[in-house]
Amino acid sequence: VSDDKHATCSLALIYDWDVEEELRRGDISVVVDDEGRPRAVIRTLDARRTPFGDVDADFAFQEGEGDRNPESWRGHHRQFFGRVTATLGLAFGENMGVVCERFEAPFPSSPTFGPPAVR
Repeated sequence: VSDDKHATCSLALIYDWDVEEELRRGDISVVVDDEGRPRAVIRTLDARRTPFGDVDADFAFQEGEGDRNPESWRGHHRQFFGRVTATLGLAFGENMGVVCERFEAPFPSSPTFGPPAVR
């Protein structure tokens, strides 16, 4: 988790389908990379459901990706969520629910959570 990243967004359907438990303030999560290796520990500050089209510029900025511009944030997430929903046979749209989570990374970095050592 970079120092610029203080938020993340996911499709609400993963909570509706009981894939994951609904996030609550104070929850502790381990963030893993694409290979399942732990990279950070975060604490949820706030999590709210909203239609994708209602995600605001402040949230897009706090997510800390790309140029932090709300238009590019929407474009990137439309593509990503579109691919995910297509694999489920669903069409992604502006009214689809998302969960917007704001978090902090309260624990110092650890070598365990860093990239593999090069020898």
